[in-house]
Amino acid sequence: MKKLTLLIAAFALSFQAMAEGFQINNLSARQSGMAHVGTGMILGAESTWFNPGALVMQKSILDVSAGFSGIVSKVKFADDSYNASTDNPMSIPFYAYASVRPMKWFALGLAFNTPHTSSINWGNDWEGASLCQNASINQYNLQPTLALRVGEQVAIGAGLMIAWGDFSFSHSMLPVGGFTNSEFSDLLDNVGLAVNGGSLASLQLSGSTKTAYGFNAGIFWTPNQTFSVGMSYRHRLKMRVEDGSAALLFADNEATQKYAPELLAQAVGLSSELLSQSTISTELVTPGVISAGFNVSLLNILDIAADVQYNLWSAYDQMSIYLNTPNGQIELTEATTADKSYRNTFTGRLGVQVSPVGWLAARVGVACDQSPVRDGHLSPEMPSMSTFGITAGLSFRFIKLLHLDLSYGYSAPFDGSRAGFAEYVHIFTDELKQFGGTYSSEAHTFSVGLRVSF
Repeated sequence: MKKLTLLIAAFALSFQAMAEGFQINNLSARQSGMAHVGTGMILGAESTWFNPGALVMQKSILDVSAGFSGIVSKVKFADDSYNASTDNPMSIPFYAYASVRPMKWFALGLAFNTPHTSSINWGNDWEGASLCQNASINQYNLQPTLALRVGEQVAIGAGLMIAWGDFSFSHSMLPVGGFTNSEFSDLLDNVGLAVNGGSLASLQLSGSTKTAYGFNAGIFWTPNQTFSVGMSYRHRLKMRVEDGSAALLFADNEATQKYAPELLAQAVGLSSELLSQSTISTELVTPGVISAGFNVSLLNILDIAADVQYNLWSAYDQMSIYLNTPNGQIELTEATTADKSYRNTFTGRLGVQVSPVGWLAARVGVACDQSPVRDGHLSPEMPSMSTFGITAGLSFRFIKLLHLDLSYGYSAPFDGSRAGFAEYVHIFTDELKQFGGTYSSEAHTFSVGLRVSF
């Protein structure tokens, strides 16, 4: 059971890295063209997410906005003698917002979006497979919101965040590639099974979270027609996983599938039968976020906006994971704590919008985002790097009430790459191993949205 604890406890380390890496900021096709600023702007129904306080400042009685993004990303790894890259599926976050302002002092809003969603796929047989082969997270958020004017110039708002999601993660039970499967090969010599350096056995974990609750609140001040400023707070969420599943996946090889399960159970005390009768429980935490921003409007055609976002990652320092077997619950992190020691970070955004004619608006933006991951914790589940991004977008008004929003964004690490390592436990020797090298990444984002105002 000690071997089993060390093996599955590695999942706790990976699960946290996934949550940090999969936080996205593509929840409005219009604002994505301005580097996703919006805390100090009046955005109609989209203020439900950016700043609930600004919701009641919208000019229209009814506002509806919906859209989606396509995110194409790639991560590369290299050391002195080896390199690899991911083959990630396209991520497609989406959003839908609606708001109604029946009276000047009162407004209601509703948001449905995916603030965390993405996948990473390194393949089964790369050298870092003992840390991660593939991973995915999807978080869904529903937020009913209320906003009130407090005088002519100030408004406040708050919304109830209702969140749920799902995840999957797999990693090789043994080092592969350049590290070889020599220990496992020795066990299988008596059955004549050839080992070719690929992953012979993987651990697959998946599950869905219970519904979690939090809140989003904001205050908005517009002293005149040219200037506005706002601040918002989005509370952290704790999404509980109570009945996740764990399974052993063996290489598509007749001899491996025939002999490996029994030999592996004898060597490390891990069996498919035990896992099939057990469940995984843990807790996925998304951080709180404090945002402040302003907007300056000039000549009714130019908007300059900026946001500063403070991400409260320090609350995300460790997590516990449990295996619930027919014989009782086992804390898998009792001896091996998944300590991340994340640090709080800043994100800065600057966006410009020009509307030379009533039916057209053009946008550009830049963003800088710090990584919360400290040296010594960089791992391939989603290698975290401080990034710099540029964006551009256009909006077209086809008829008086309907707008089409288009945007594009590109992001890459500040320094081009980041070197680091992650630790894992070799399940045969109990030795603490390190896997490290240099990571680089880039992402392209395309967003499309429609807005209707009455």
